[in-house]
Amino acid sequence: SAASDVYKRQVEGNPLKSARVALIPEHSRSHNLIHATSSDSDGHFTLKDVPPGRYRFSAAHTGFVEQHYKAGTNDTGPLLSLSPGQKVSDVLFRLVAAAVITGRVSNEEGEPMQRVEVVALRRPSEEEIEDIDLRRLHKIQMEPVASAESDDRGQYRIFGLTPGEYFIKAEDSFLPQGGPVPVDESFWLKQSLGSDF
Repeated sequence: SAASDVYKRQVEGNPLKSARVALIPEHSRSHNLIHATSSDSDGHFTLKDVPPGRYRFSAAHTGFVEQHYKAGTNDTGPLLSLSPGQKVSDVLFRLVAAAVITGRVSNEEGEPMQRVEVVALRRPSEEEIEDIDLRRLHKIQMEPVASAESDDRGQYRIFGLTPGEYFIKAEDSFLPQGGPVPVDESFWLKQSLGSDF
C-alpha cells in the first residue's frame, strides 16, 4: 500500500518541507513498526510497501501542532484501514503554527527560582464536554497538557501548544501533580527519522 499527497501550512497555504509523516500500527508498542517519511520541498510525501492493517496516520513539524488524519479539533482522528494493494492519495495535512508560553519564576525578593516545574493547563473544549456523561459534569477539571522547568535565571518556555486559552501553575518540585506529561508519538517518530526535524 502507498500513501501520497501534499502537506501545507494552514495560515499561508505554502508547502512545508521536512515534515514528518507517519503510519503507526493500531496496537503497536514498538517504534520499529512505524512507517515514516519526510515531505519534500513541494510538501509531497510517499509511504510505500506498507502492510495491510489499521494505522494512526499523522504529520508533524517543529513549530507546528501535530495533525492526525481526518481529526477534529481536539482528537486523534479515525484509524486508517489499508487493505492489500490499496493506494491512498489526496491526503492533505494542514498544520497550525504552535503557540508558546514563556515567563519567569521568582521568589518574594525577586530572585530567580531554578528547577520549578511550570505546567500549562486547559479546560476541556465544548466538543469534549459534550462527550462527558452529565453525571460527571461537575467533576470536570483543568488538565495538564505541557510543562517546562525553570532554568538558572528562573525562565521557562512551554512550546508546541495548540492555540487557545491556558492557565499556568508553578510548583517547587520536579514533577507536577499527576505525573509528567506523557511522551507522544512524535518522540518515536524523531527516533525513527532522526533528530534533525
